[in-house]
Amino acid sequence: MDPADKRVKLKLADGTWQNLSGAAQVTNSILSAPSTIQENATEQVIIGSTSITPVQVPGILVHSDPNTAIILPKVPSPHLNIKNPSAGMIEYDSGEKMLALFNDTQWAFCKP
Repeated sequence: MDPADKRVKLKLADGTWQNLSGAAQVTNSILSAPSTIQENATEQVIIGSTSITPVQVPGILVHSDPNTAIILPKVPSPHLNIKNPSAGMIEYDSGEKMLALFNDTQWAFCKP
């Protein structure tokens, strides 16, 4: 979730960002709640190999093990079955076999 334009994005191999939110309307509600938590831009979680250092791979959540995968929650028709989705939520629509992304306004769907 990019807070600058409130879109769910995917970073491609060439370094550009692909918008996954489609033509969804933008809302300011995800930024409306004040937070007292300060962001630390150097914090990072690495899942997998401990030989990777934060400098080598940018990102707050890095999955570094080539032999494992991150398993997304499987929900048939998440746009119908998830009653209170959160901005940035990603699900696997097991009925349609595609990713479902919620941008705080509406769902966007991506097929490989």
